[in-house]
Amino acid sequence: MAKPQQPEPSNSQSLVVRVEWLLPVLISVAVAAVVLAIAISLHPRPPTLHDALGYTMTAQGVVDRRAFSFGVEPPAAGNPRNASATPGYVLFLAEIYGVSPSRSADATASALAIQPVVHNVQLALAPLIVASNVGSAFNCAC
Repeated sequence: MAKPQQPEPSNSQSLVVRVEWLLPVLISVAVAAVVLAIAISLHPRPPTLHDALGYTMTAQGVVDRRAFSFGVEPPAAGNPRNASATPGYVLFLAEIYGVSPSRSADATASALAIQPVVHNVQLALAPLIVASNVGSAFNCAC
């Protein structure tokens, strides 16, 4: 005996099923935007010191010499190559340094000139990361 077939959902019902994850993502992005705005107003832009300086100088070395050599010294031809830092953030910075017109021979001046661009790109990516995390978590729960 054949099983009775379930009726096919209408196009409007299937569209609702496909985009029901959108509301939690939008709410999460809105909350993240509010929290981000509060955080920006309470905390000034972080200085380029210590680890941030090391990542900055390493990114400049990747762009200028095509060598991954982590350190806080300005990139120079004599620096030995090493891989003591995770390359993800360095490669992110290197992309920004590579396309920046304000890069100069003075590594410190370049870092100071490009820091606002790096900061703004990070701020723009923050809500996208929240949306991606919430969307993937919601889709996994379905």
